[in-house]
Amino acid sequence: MQIMQRSIAEGLNWPVAMTVVGPRDSAIIIIEQPVDETYPVRVLTQRGETPILLAGTCRTPA
Repeated sequence: MQIMQRSIAEGLNWPVAMTVVGPRDSAIIIIEQPVDETYPVRVLTQRGETPILLAGTCRTPA
């Protein structure tokens, strides 16, 4: 998937939002300000016509 768009909330550093697009899929990824070196992440996507919200965390690779 390729990042087609990246933005932040106006006047703030967080959250960061990215729109990613692949050959058959797309998603919006929202990354929140890190907590203890871990970034809370939300992914909005779909499976067919069913909307899906995924939630989790990630870390910057060492």
